[in-house]
Amino acid sequence: MPYKDPEKVKAYKKAWYEANREKAIIMNRAWRAANREKVNAYPRAYNANPLNSASHSIYQLTGLKRAEIPTELLETQALIISIHREIKNHEKLHRA
Repeated sequence: MPYKDPEKVKAYKKAWYEANREKAIIMNRAWRAANREKVNAYPRAYNANPLNSASHSIYQLTGLKRAEIPTELLETQALIISIHREIKNHEKLHRA
């Protein structure tokens, strides 16, 4: 397998997947079952960053990708999300 050329590596992996689709699915499921902590940790870590959540919510509303979103809008939305999270945490503390 040619490791130097990214296009050849991509083509090799695609051809292998097409030839071994069922095997790849079984291997993927087995890895995910054995590494449940890793599988669950990534979305939590990603969503913990208000900028990621902000870019996602702006994308849902406008269709703009992160590189297209003005910095001020992204930072403002991140601040709003942080405030909402603090309010929810405060409400949870005072309900119990």
